[in-house]
Amino acid sequence: ELELVLEAEGLGSPYGTAEDVYLGLDFSINHKLNMRAGYRLLEGGSDNDEVYTFAAIHYATLGFSVKL
Repeated sequence: ELELVLEAEGLGSPYGTAEDVYLGLDFSINHKLNMRAGYRLLEGGSDNDEVYTFAAIHYATLGFSVKL
């Protein structure tokens, strides 16, 4: 079984913003073992009178889960 997964969250305030977005695939190998692979974007920063900083981090993810 193959599933498309989209997870996203963000936060904004007068001090700055942050976003976290994941897009990936979940693959059920058997009833106890799952594999997940995807892409994640983490972005955020602040722009005010004292600080200006922003970062964007892109990375691939790979994971396994086992049900006991």
